[in-house]
Amino acid sequence: MPLGSVDGQLGAAVKAPSAITRIVSMELGGGVAPVWFNASVPFTGTTRAPARRFAGDEGKHQVRTIFGVREGRLWQLREYAALRSLYHLKEADPHAWVLPRLRGRAKAGMAAIEFDEFGAGRAEDIHAQLFADLMADLALETAYGHYVDAAPAETLALVNLMSLLGLHRSLRGALVGHFAAVEVTSSPGSRRLAEAMRRTGAGPAAERFYDEHVEADAVHEQIARREVVDGLLKDEPDLEPDVAFGIGATGLLDSRLAGYLTGESSSL
Repeated sequence: MPLGSVDGQLGAAVKAPSAITRIVSMELGGGVAPVWFNASVPFTGTTRAPARRFAGDEGKHQVRTIFGVREGRLWQLREYAALRSLYHLKEADPHAWVLPRLRGRAKAGMAAIEFDEFGAGRAEDIHAQLFADLMADLALETAYGHYVDAAPAETLALVNLMSLLGLHRSLRGALVGHFAAVEVTSSPGSRRLAEAMRRTGAGPAAERFYDEHVEADAVHEQIARREVVDGLLKDEPDLEPDVAFGIGATGLLDSRLAGYLTGESSSL
């Protein structure tokens, strides 16, 4: 559907954190505390299992929202970018809140990835700025929050999840799980989106954002797996269910957004 015709029924479904907690509690099983994401999650094995699950599903989620490389049209890419701007224009900020709550390998690995996200010392290369440049190529407004009134509940739930996990020290394990899920699944989907941007003539900055994430997130994936997640769990093994919850909640809400954009059902 063209930009501006998205469903306006936001209402109670996006009241964080209660709505997010209720949604993921029902989907991921009982035992989730009323507010805090620190209860056992019904994944078998270690956090590597859900990580593999979502790594194998990257083509199933966000990339399908623009019907892939061959079918997506420019107006669909514009709508996709407008809705995702609520996430990408502040993406690294809530993740940075976890840094003082980590130590050792987890902190060093997280800081290394965040250094890249914040442009490695170059303001013009901050990833949020790269996304703003993408939006300018697509003739979209680049101010943060400009499209919030057009955003469905499924978009806001993902943004609220990231902010909620980042704000609370007790949710640091879930934030690390969320962060790892994003980094593990980003590179293949970014490759498809970069190809779609090229095919539709979206513009050089639009292409660059996703080209950058093909290379950068392939490296970030390994750091997230081997240093951030593994380092955290070596220091605080009791946080394993929290990490798994963060991975699962991210995959669930990502699927809901993809379902909305492809016209599939959503129970939000």
